[in-house]
Amino acid sequence: MNPIQEKTIECPHCGYRFKVEVDFSEGDQEMYEDCPQCCSEVHIHAGHSAVDGSPAVSVDGDDEQLY
Repeated sequence: MNPIQEKTIECPHCGYRFKVEVDFSEGDQEMYEDCPQCCSEVHIHAGHSAVDGSPAVSVDGDDEQLY
């Protein structure tokens, strides 16, 4: 399996779907990508599923505030 995969993600701010390249050979990683539609920052977590070890990507807006 090629460690670099193209994944389609959805912007948590505006819902626009776009593609990002993720290198799964680097283990768990955090990265930020700007949405090409609304220019908001998208927080991307890439790693492997704890259940079956398959490559997994999760996305959030990283705009939650801690009180």
